[in-house]
Amino acid sequence: LLAIRDGGERGLSRRYESILEATGDAVYTLDDEGICTYSNRAHDALFGYEAGEMVGMPVSEVLDEATIERLNDEVRGLLRGDGPPRTVIEHEVITSDGERIPVENHISLLLDDDGEFLGTAGVVRDVGERKEREERLERFERIVEAMGDGVYVLDADGEMLEFNEFMVDLTGYDQETM
Repeated sequence: LLAIRDGGERGLSRRYESILEATGDAVYTLDDEGICTYSNRAHDALFGYEAGEMVGMPVSEVLDEATIERLNDEVRGLLRGDGPPRTVIEHEVITSDGERIPVENHISLLLDDDGEFLGTAGVVRDVGERKEREERLERFERIVEAMGDGVYVLDADGEMLEFNEFMVDLTGYDQETM
């Protein structure tokens, strides 16, 4: 509430920081050299650091060289104006204890009033659980397709929703008819 009542640029800055802390998402900014200039608590925690510890840290501390190059390519594309001014990239980050976790990184450019590149801002989300679910579903799909029996799923009205290739062979109907 104090930040909301405060006037001027300092009050506005504190309001923005309060909002970024309240989102629960991991939010960061990097300067044009890849040095962290802002990192909220959720971001630091995701990477295994104490609050404020990542500010001043180069991205090379938490990303491998191949990922840095890939992200640099994406930023160069954003600067050329090849598409929208933001992008979403999946990659791995390296936590403070050396663990690698898959993340989805939403990256936007930071530009000054003259359009000069200042760095990037981003929101990082851990997608490890989603990746595990996707891999599990893919395994089940391979099992169902390989089992040699007709397998199908009906909705509440008896309409066929899903079926495996063996079911097509068994019934003699094509995919569309099924």
